[in-house]
Amino acid sequence: MQISLTNSKVVNITNGIEKLSLPWQSDDSPNKPDDSSLPDDIGVGLQELASLNRRIFQPRLLPSHTVGTIGKGGMSKVFLITRDDDKVQLAQKEVTFDNARPFVNEVSALLLLKHENIIDVVEAGINRICKCSETNLAFRMEYIKDATHIKKVNLENPDEVIDLFKILIKATSALSEVHKNGIVHKDVKSKNIIFSDADNVKLIDFGLSKINRPDIGLVTTIENEGYMVGTPLYMAPEQTDDSTKCTYSSDIYSMVTTLYEALTGEHPIPEISFKETSAYYKSTLEVLSRIRHESPRDIRELNKHIVDKEFASTLLKGLAKEPKERIFKSAEDFSEFLKGVKLEKLLRFKKPLFFLNWFRRQTSNV
Repeated sequence: MQISLTNSKVVNITNGIEKLSLPWQSDDSPNKPDDSSLPDDIGVGLQELASLNRRIFQPRLLPSHTVGTIGKGGMSKVFLITRDDDKVQLAQKEVTFDNARPFVNEVSALLLLKHENIIDVVEAGINRICKCSETNLAFRMEYIKDATHIKKVNLENPDEVIDLFKILIKATSALSEVHKNGIVHKDVKSKNIIFSDADNVKLIDFGLSKINRPDIGLVTTIENEGYMVGTPLYMAPEQTDDSTKCTYSSDIYSMVTTLYEALTGEHPIPEISFKETSAYYKSTLEVLSRIRHESPRDIRELNKHIVDKEFASTLLKGLAKEPKERIFKSAEDFSEFLKGVKLEKLLRFKKPLFFLNWFRRQTSNV
């Protein structure tokens, strides 16, 4: 069995394996939706999804009530819900049938991944309460209370800087697990690394991911050759004109870009801005062209507090245009680099006495 998500629809490719008979296909099933006339291509994709994990995939999600909205994206909405039976709070991500491909893709990836720093999927299936409501696909995942995402840190605050590196080390550990499972994330960025504190970090949003697991018959991608998907500001050069060329190296490039953003608030490529109001002041095509052709800037030029020449040089090597020329050959390489950063060498503080006193407090607690 293999799931292939093409640019037009969800396609089922069977390899001598009998098709599943899902509960809602039986007329006398208590879980049958009010309207069982699901589009054929979506129904087939959901059959294959159910085969990955029958415990998690439900023909219809367990009853719940909505507490509030967590966020909205281009293809989905995320709500905070409380399940009626056990009162557990979960985050519920909903998409319409038009966006079934990334839904099947994301849940498939999450079913393969079990790691403390990757969001955990709990349920997936059809979400419909009554005949008058819209029928959506949805999956439920663990809810991280008071979660935020990576933002620019205050380099004058050593605790903020240390927390940033702790968070990125955990996120990179998650990315390493993703890659070990034959998955390219394809949308690594600051908003897809969420945390409630430096010890509770989660990598999220696998809707665009590319899964290559022929050993279990699972090979997916959501675009055809020559198409670009992802978030332009974080893309590696090879991703900017053809997302099918994405590799593990592309994800690591995006992680290095995220580090640049967190330490400086600036993009490594000149004349590209992370600021929401100006990120697309130039056409997206020009942004992509700059990423392909312009050289990244030394991070010391973007923030005068950063003075470590070796740190700056290593980041530039991590942003080489050609994947084979990048210094980080794996997520583990980048993680080891982050673990080796020495704050007292990396930064120059305006208030050295404050830093010295802070450093003495830290070492006295060891």
